[in-house]
Amino acid sequence: MTEAGEPWGKHAPAGIERWLIALCRRLPGNWLGARLAVFLRHPVKYGPDTPLDVVVWGLRLRLYRRGNYSETALLFRPESFDPAEREVLKNRIATATVFLDLGANAGAYSFWAYSRLGPACRIVAVEPDPELYGRLAFNIATNRASCITPVHAALGDRRGRLPLFINPERRGQNSLLGRPEASRAGASVVVDVMTLPDLLAAVAVDHVDAMKIDLEGMEYPVLHHFFETAGRRLWPRVLMTEFKGTEEHRRLLTELDALGYGVCARTRENVVLERS
Repeated sequence: MTEAGEPWGKHAPAGIERWLIALCRRLPGNWLGARLAVFLRHPVKYGPDTPLDVVVWGLRLRLYRRGNYSETALLFRPESFDPAEREVLKNRIATATVFLDLGANAGAYSFWAYSRLGPACRIVAVEPDPELYGRLAFNIATNRASCITPVHAALGDRRGRLPLFINPERRGQNSLLGRPEASRAGASVVVDVMTLPDLLAAVAVDHVDAMKIDLEGMEYPVLHHFFETAGRRLWPRVLMTEFKGTEEHRRLLTELDALGYGVCARTRENVVLERS
């Protein structure tokens, strides 16, 4: 990733690209605005295969035009990125919050939390994909966000090394499970796998205020192991997890309910819970 060695600003959008990005960001956050943005962003998204250096939430970020929904959303429509989820979370996190971003991707939730909480917070961003981890680390360094700790690893219910199946056209679908939508023939990389209790010990976290977990199907084994083995003082107060209505996701909600977590909000992709 040669662009990582170049200073932020080297790939600043100019001319028509800068104008189109600004126009997309000014569109209303409704269905019509979303449809217009898809049309207007097309020349930028499918332009040169280079990143763009932009400001999002007051932070200097290098984002890639395509191949990753999260970065595309931040580039063109940052305020439309999971707005319902962020609204629920912002009312439940405060200064000096310890926030875990598990399955961080390019770090959208980590940077959003940092933009709200400032340097007094503690954020741990875990991402196994070497490419995405490199992008995450670059943006952390660019913003001198030393309170964000990047961790290059996958999470599971046991330690080891496993292949991570990569979807280069949709990196948000990368998965340890090797599902068809998460992989191409031969597109995999072996990564270190650690458990959630191991992670917290490694980064010296002794309590968790809020946790976002999106592990493309690994949420249940990771959290089931965590709640069985970790002390209650480590249980997060607020937990946001991907929820797609699968049997494992339904089983996870049942177990979380038994542990005292109530649903605060439900969206198309996620559910936010809070421990009573």
